[in-house]
Amino acid sequence: MTNSLFLRQGTQDLARYDKVRLVPLGEYIPGQRWWGRWVQRLSPLNADTVPGDRRQRVDTPWGRVIFLLCYESAYPGRVWVQARHGGEFILSSANNAHYAATMPAQHHAQDVARAIEVDRWVARATNTGYSAVIAPTGHTLWRSPLNQPAVHRETLHRRQTATPYGRWGNWLSLFLNIGALYRLFGDRDRFRGPGPPPKMGPRRSWCGNYSI
Repeated sequence: MTNSLFLRQGTQDLARYDKVRLVPLGEYIPGQRWWGRWVQRLSPLNADTVPGDRRQRVDTPWGRVIFLLCYESAYPGRVWVQARHGGEFILSSANNAHYAATMPAQHHAQDVARAIEVDRWVARATNTGYSAVIAPTGHTLWRSPLNQPAVHRETLHRRQTATPYGRWGNWLSLFLNIGALYRLFGDRDRFRGPGPPPKMGPRRSWCGNYSI
């Protein structure tokens, strides 16, 4: 069993994406081989969900799509790898019906961050909100209300640009963190208190004869 997203036009299936990053206890039992029998009692699952192929590429009549299902939007790497392989815009879908009202806002904020990281347009489709359209700058052009049916039409632009994160991925974050730590702890003088005044040598006096 997979958690899949289908893109349809009329009765025709145009594309399919199988979710890669699954939610522990919600979609699969971690360590099923060793302690799955006991953990199973804490989970409502009757069967494990199979993760999708990390190498899957989804082409549509409108270009190659970066797909995100539910909490995959919390993982920048899922967007990065699909953008590196030609993804031109992002389609994100989530089911927030079982969660508090803070969850749709959290999912929306995650998609805003993903749009900025790879410089891609985002279209969000959810069952209870927030559905939205997000520009590559992170600006939300439209967002639906919660728990109300909504229809919106917007133009998404295909992009193939590469941001610094799009080029180097999480290596960029690693280098920036190392630089920040060095700046914070490498300059030890910042943590030293005021030292003793500098020592002065013996004071000398000089007298001379002046004539006018």
